[in-house]
Amino acid sequence: MQRAAIFLSVAACAKLVGIHDYQPNDASGPIAPSFDATNPPPCNSWGSAGCVTSLVAGVDKTCAVANGVVYCWGNLPGDGTLSEASPTAIRTGGSGVIVTASSTGVQNGVTCLDDDGKVSCWGDDALAQQQSSPGSNMPGDPFPQQWSSIAVGADHACGLTPSGAVSCWGADGADQLGDVLISGSACGPTPCTATPSPIELLPGAVELAAGDSHTCARYVTGTVACWGSNSEGQLGDNGETVEAVPTNVVVDASAPPPITHIVAGLAHTCALNSIGQFACWGAGGNGQRGDGSKNLAESATFIDPISNPVTAIATGESDTCVIDSAEAVFCFGDNTFGVVGTTDFGSDAVQSPAPVGITNATSITVGKRHACALLDTGGIACWGDNSANELGTEAPNTCHLTQCSDTPVDVPPPM
Repeated sequence: MQRAAIFLSVAACAKLVGIHDYQPNDASGPIAPSFDATNPPPCNSWGSAGCVTSLVAGVDKTCAVANGVVYCWGNLPGDGTLSEASPTAIRTGGSGVIVTASSTGVQNGVTCLDDDGKVSCWGDDALAQQQSSPGSNMPGDPFPQQWSSIAVGADHACGLTPSGAVSCWGADGADQLGDVLISGSACGPTPCTATPSPIELLPGAVELAAGDSHTCARYVTGTVACWGSNSEGQLGDNGETVEAVPTNVVVDASAPPPITHIVAGLAHTCALNSIGQFACWGAGGNGQRGDGSKNLAESATFIDPISNPVTAIATGESDTCVIDSAEAVFCFGDNTFGVVGTTDFGSDAVQSPAPVGITNATSITVGKRHACALLDTGGIACWGDNSANELGTEAPNTCHLTQCSDTPVDVPPPM
């Protein structure tokens, strides 16, 4: 089963980072990711809910934060029910509350939220992703640690401290927890631990991304190191060997501009650089690397296949979406459920960026089989699979076997 992770962060001191593109631009350059923490976009209200400050798509759910209130819809939204067809309030918190989710793993994959650096989760805990304090359909007990950011993968998670230290917990079947020895496990045949295990990194880590079974860290210098599964080159180290120790991503350029943002999917990893180019490495069989091929790549080659610089990027199971400097959204990868939009709808491999019809996006997030964008009006638009109500509204059905929309639909604000 193919899977991927999403990662979103919100500007706040000692707050949880969740995917995709609300990242501080701490590497120099003229192109900053949208939702730059140092220069956030103007606040436009999502109806009476107010300004949306966090948006994330999970396996088959979507969550947003507006004025400190967490709203979710889709499968296991977090309010104790099995499903919600429209945005439903999950929790009221402080102004810095954000949400993060895994779009990898089982359908009730771990979703986390934060208030003042405290993390609590709900969903699957089969491999100790929730540090053995599970909340199956509502947020469980807060973790004992405080993190400045957190990345959630398919069956593991990693936390980052303000000093740049990184620890990981959960499953370790592919060394995604780093160079640790786990003796004994309550996870059956898969090694796992609920105890955060320190990762030996060079100093200066500022961002994390967690994929299916691999993890990457970006440094303030604009370089990236990855560890864990490498079956399709997703570590970017010019090989396909599992690595328990962080290894540097190889960038195919003599003097590459600094990397400003990283995201991780099922078995591919993507990055933006300071001049508005993107690179994806690892799996490419569904066209999710966006370079016109279906080949895997073992290193990073930055490209600019659209006319404007790229300002934001997000990865899902086998899809990738970007926003350009004109606020237009382009996607590529598996279009079976319409994530890439009307271009080659039904194809399992759209290999180059295709417009989805949104020209006023400020943020993008991709789930397992759906995607959502925050618009400069303050509204939210989603498209793709809607079989679990993850689009938050009824949508025109363009699929044959399930419910999906290959055109973006507006998510109505909470009542």
